Amino acid sequence: MLGRWKIRSRYGLWAFGQPEWHPEAPPSPNKEKPVGGAAVIQLGPDEFLVAGSDLRLEFGLDKPAAGENSQFLDVEEGTFENGRWVMTRRWNGDQVDYGLNLAAPTLLKVRLGTFR
Repeated sequence: MLGRWKIRSRYGLWAFGQPEWHPEAPPSPNKEKPVGGAAVIQLGPDEFLVAGSDLRLEFGLDKPAAGENSQFLDVEEGTFENGRWVMTRRWNGDQVDYGLNLAAPTLLKVRLGTFR
């Protein structure tokens, strides 16, 4: 857990959907391979730097209040140049629907929020 947030990592999944939605689907090619991992650095109460590959990260509130939900406000893929963050692209809703699917080595800046 990082502050009020918890992060779940899952390995060997396809990029979209949850495995229980499609139990007949063939397993991901990486399901049995010893690959995947991530590092998460908290930059602020609701902001994180994520580096990783070959996994899905799911962010949620550790102890949500009644009716409180979490969401991604911004997910930026990028790099650092001369110590400054440079965004190369913004991830859209289809790319964050089921969490952050890091199929290849990726560096992200993530900002989370809540709603009722």
